[in-house]
Amino acid sequence: SDVCSSDLIDSGATNPVREWKSEEELKECTPVSVEVAFKESVETMLMINKWGTVIGPKGVETIVPMNDLVKWVKCTVTWNQDEDLKIVHPTRGELNIEVIQGTPYISDRVCKELIEEIEQKKREEQIEEARIFSAKSNSKTSKTSQTEKNNLNLTIGEVWEDVKRLLKWMLETGLMDKAKDLIRWLIRAKKG
Repeated sequence: SDVCSSDLIDSGATNPVREWKSEEELKECTPVSVEVAFKESVETMLMINKWGTVIGPKGVETIVPMNDLVKWVKCTVTWNQDEDLKIVHPTRGELNIEVIQGTPYISDRVCKELIEEIEQKKREEQIEEARIFSAKSNSKTSKTSQTEKNNLNLTIGEVWEDVKRLLKWMLETGLMDKAKDLIRWLIRAKKG
């Protein structure tokens, strides 16, 4: 494969990295301080979208975290001592990987498609979390007997666990503003 048109699969990366698609997309991003590893670590300011993807200027190297391929896309990864790397995608099958001096590369097109797939999986999870949260929040709206009140207290406890998981997920995926909005709402709800 042509190395010049290839991008990086990084086992140490915590976030996908890709170039911005439009000015509209940039308006929805949040500035973030990013530590870039060269011979020495360098800190720079970039943008991050609500799905946790670092958005760079045109020409930025596209990077797919290997962890995201496993966690979100459900790929299987095997890498042996001879530096034979095999990544199997659940629908695409084995991906065409080239390992150069211990660093795995994949075609630019596939790399960008994988990042889009990761972002889509994160969108789907957020929608599902919101649906579950909404269903649990609205589950008790009728007259309440003592048993129902006890059950409601259990439901509130379950909802609180969901809220904590949702906040953690929001922070992990770069949804800082949304997490702050949720915290403010919870504080107002508790006071009211």
